Amino acid sequence: MESLFKRIDNSGIVAFRIVFGIIVFIETSGAILTGWVYDIFIEPEYVFNYISVEWLKPLPGNGMYFYYATMALLGLAIAAGFFYRLSSVLFAFMWWGSYLMQKAHYNNHYYLMILLAFLMIFVPAHKRLSLDVKRKAVTEEKYCSAWCHYILLFQISIVFIFAGIAKINPDWLAMKPLSYKFSECSNWPIVGCLFRSDFMKYLVFYGGLCFDLFIVPLLLWSKTRKYAVVMAVFFNLFNAVVFQVGTFPFLMIGSLILYFPPSIIGKVLFKVQIENTLKEEDKKPSLAYALIFYAIIQIYLPLRHWHYEGDVNWNEEGYSMAWRMMLNSKHGVLSFIVKDAQGRMLIHDYPQNKISISQYHSMCSDPDMIWQYVQYLKQEMEEKGEKSVQIFADSRLSLNGRDLEAFIDPKVDLAQVTWYHFKHSDWIIPKR
Repeated sequence: MESLFKRIDNSGIVAFRIVFGIIVFIETSGAILTGWVYDIFIEPEYVFNYISVEWLKPLPGNGMYFYYATMALLGLAIAAGFFYRLSSVLFAFMWWGSYLMQKAHYNNHYYLMILLAFLMIFVPAHKRLSLDVKRKAVTEEKYCSAWCHYILLFQISIVFIFAGIAKINPDWLAMKPLSYKFSECSNWPIVGCLFRSDFMKYLVFYGGLCFDLFIVPLLLWSKTRKYAVVMAVFFNLFNAVVFQVGTFPFLMIGSLILYFPPSIIGKVLFKVQIENTLKEEDKKPSLAYALIFYAIIQIYLPLRHWHYEGDVNWNEEGYSMAWRMMLNSKHGVLSFIVKDAQGRMLIHDYPQNKISISQYHSMCSDPDMIWQYVQYLKQEMEEKGEKSVQIFADSRLSLNGRDLEAFIDPKVDLAQVTWYHFKHSDWIIPKR
């Protein structure tokens, strides 16, 4: 506990504040400029939000453009340390809100940004090189409690470690996922031939596995740190070009500064040498326990799928918030049979006619989205005067190149099913 409250150079958290704020600005402004906001929040008639927060809806009209523009400005404010605490709080809740509004496009880096945003509220990263200091809203300081640096370092390390652990599965070791991406890249000029070679497959699958498992200890050990940084930069730039995963690779590159001693960061980036101090701040047991509790939760979440029956890569129960990245290539077909209370056929519903194609593709493999759509369809039928309808799914799914197989039990009336957040859904047919 003592080590958490030692006073250390705050250059690390200050540098990370600037990186994080810039990434926030690029992410949110880019979402507007690339049409992502329109495609996800404005165009679809129905948006899949998270269960239990159905009241949280996208803003009408052009509201979501203003919503994301506000977050972009907050990103700049965080980077500049301008009204830092207020900007961090507003961004954290706004970004969390946008995350909860839609889940058809779940991405691990959206979730990571939520966690980092809330951590930054409590980390005093604005007490140096900030407009808050310049306008005398806070007193300039060159030190911080060690926990401020450690908690950010822990959060980034968790991503690497559990991403590696998740890759220790038969499909990844057999190099089955991402076949579609290799097929796309094989048509690239000049380098396309590389993606047709076995060498590239081994590099991506086994190299990626080893990277995620070992990069954290290599970054933490001073003798291997500079080589690990080179590997991490190459790895993330490769992902950015090949897999086109937005700002995530650049956020991870920027976070590498946290693996260097803060005094080195200050000397290299800020040209300031701050003497080390062994002075400790007053110990705060309640804060220490809160940090430990947070760490336990972050370790538990990627392991929680063991509480559910079946293969998590198939049923996706416990899949999100677990750093299970690029493990699955899925495609499926899905429609619904709607019958009246007496069992007479009413309609055969094809959801791709009502929702976007990207929403449809996500729903084909996501049981809770299927359940949500059924509730939406049930309400739609009730508004047409059909009470007590029965709704059955005709669902088939392919995982990592396998043949299509039944995914949802066609005999279960999903209109009568209750959704449980922490219980296995027995209407999901196990993978053969």
